[in-house]
Amino acid sequence: MENKKCTISKNGIVSWILKHLLMFIIGSVLYIFSFHIPLLDVTGIYFYDGIIRLFCVLILVIIIELVNKKILFQNDYKDVLLSLAVFGLVNLLWLSLCVVSLDRSVSVFLLCYMDEFEKEGGKYISEETIEECFERVFIEQYEMLGRRYDEQKVSGNIACDEQGNFYLTDNGKRMVKIFRVVGELYNTDKRFIYPEYIE
Repeated sequence: MENKKCTISKNGIVSWILKHLLMFIIGSVLYIFSFHIPLLDVTGIYFYDGIIRLFCVLILVIIIELVNKKILFQNDYKDVLLSLAVFGLVNLLWLSLCVVSLDRSVSVFLLCYMDEFEKEGGKYISEETIEECFERVFIEQYEMLGRRYDEQKVSGNIACDEQGNFYLTDNGKRMVKIFRVVGELYNTDKRFIYPEYIE
């Protein structure tokens, strides 16, 4: 009798895990699909639009779970909340650490450019060529600095005066303090949190 109870318990745990996994997969597929819906390009900032998309998909997942709550979690709202938390946090972490890097990372651009260079018949590329490409394509053609300005303006960290000159807002100054405290705590490269001032 005890073995039977133990078997039922194990089956229940497996079923519970599979239901959470199913909702995570459904939510993640919907989230990936949401990036191909132009209507959700609200701010023009990839990271912020990614968060907006995540909230929209969270609402869809809530609806799916509530409509099917008897099948999925037997009316247990704690399991519904756990399912939403797992889906939301994992996808937010993935967006922050990986996906957003594809939209802005110098390292990603460098590796992908070298791959394109190789496809065109080259193999070895000089440091000078890479630097020239970085300035001409990444900075000038793709306007990566301009995109960062726009991002920080939307974030409220910088603003423009009437002549179009940028300045740090109070919120921006608070962010600098936070960056520097975190940088000191985790011993990051000091050059990026205390960059050399050039006249």
